Amino acid sequence: MKFLLMSKDTPVCKLQMDQEGHIDNIIEILNEAYLPVGVSLNVRNSLYEWWKGRSIPASRNGLSKVLSNFEIDSTSILSVKSLGLSLTDQYWIKPVDKDIKWSDINFFENEFSTDIGNAFFDESFVKHDIDFMSPDNTSDGWLKKKWIIVEGDRCLVKTGSSPFCQEPFNEVIASLILNRLGTAPFVDYGLFKDEQQGPCSICKNFITKDTELVSAFALNKVLEKQPNTTSYEHYMNVCKYLNIPDVEASIDTMFVVDYIIANKDRHGGNFGVIRDAETLRYIGPAPIYDSGTSLWYNQLEQFVGTPVVAQPFNSNHEEQVKLVKDWNRFDFSRLSDIYDECYEILVADDSSTPERNQVIIEALKERIESIKLIQKRYTTTYDIELDELAIPKYKQFKYNHQTIFAYYLDKQSVKHKTKYNPEIDKRILDNLIKDGFSIEQCKKILINSPNLKSERMIDLLLKDM
Repeated sequence: MKFLLMSKDTPVCKLQMDQEGHIDNIIEILNEAYLPVGVSLNVRNSLYEWWKGRSIPASRNGLSKVLSNFEIDSTSILSVKSLGLSLTDQYWIKPVDKDIKWSDINFFENEFSTDIGNAFFDESFVKHDIDFMSPDNTSDGWLKKKWIIVEGDRCLVKTGSSPFCQEPFNEVIASLILNRLGTAPFVDYGLFKDEQQGPCSICKNFITKDTELVSAFALNKVLEKQPNTTSYEHYMNVCKYLNIPDVEASIDTMFVVDYIIANKDRHGGNFGVIRDAETLRYIGPAPIYDSGTSLWYNQLEQFVGTPVVAQPFNSNHEEQVKLVKDWNRFDFSRLSDIYDECYEILVADDSSTPERNQVIIEALKERIESIKLIQKRYTTTYDIELDELAIPKYKQFKYNHQTIFAYYLDKQSVKHKTKYNPEIDKRILDNLIKDGFSIEQCKKILINSPNLKSERMIDLLLKDM
């Protein structure tokens, strides 16, 4: 099967595709400038991998059953059946023997089928004449999702996951926090009640018929990462090279909000920039979106508040938030009365319990208090006044002990530029005891040390003291 890869009505290249829906061969390059961002003709299989990533991922909940019901072997076939059309960009594949115009088939201006989305959402879905022309064939992510049209707007509906189905509610809470802070554009999420799946999140598409979303993952491929350059520095270098405006404010906000909500899934596909699909001019950062995998969404009550792995530029939220360039843009007093509203959002989730929801709110409150103290820490020098502000609050923390460790570690190793070593643990413990922390609190704080891997090691350190 021969196709033209198109960007709107601009031919990009001619392709040979096999029966499984994979690119078999690149026959001819017709307009290299319009190749998808991150695709390089100098990198083997670059375009092949891009097309593969355009399919529903194998991790999608319920995928195997849907494919089995439709007697389809791979998601790449689904992509071909919908001509690769998407609601996140303007790329598609055109059969070489067909006279088709983008304006006649794109999903931004034309109706589309909901059969694929309905098949994922409803296990009893049965239909013999399936219409495969759907943007659901090229949607990413592991959660069940579907595109629908509401009063002319293209909207994405997304489910939660077991055991608490909390992600939709987290999206609404993240939107609330972002709206209060007002420091960067964001996608506004609401709740949507699906007959089969129950509570879901819903948001309007922020991409139009004239724009496209370019993920950070794709953007990072534009330039080769230089030696001794961090992943953060590389991303910002790429944005500067491409003259993308307002990136710093968006990234700063993303770091801060991800810290507050303990987001653990801000990978390179969950943020990016927007580009004009015709002029190829970069417009700016994409609004902050996809924040549902947060607030200990899948944790039992006793594990709520524990540290989570961060992304994309550091695995530790305390370290990643140090990358914020301008702390003065944030007025955290705007979040002072947010807790009751957040609780009301969570209690709408029947899968959780009032007790667990209350613990989440308490842990959220501590993280907001933490970010206030972090702001103070990185906008002033260490002095007695800062200690008098921070330490009494830290003593009251029940959950966010990681930030207390980071505070004392900064006092030891950041100001004095001391390389980390086990002796620092002793000095931190000595300071904690002098500042009046209990032995039990010291244990919870020190477990965040990269050197202390168990409570037994902490007990030995205490005995040595």
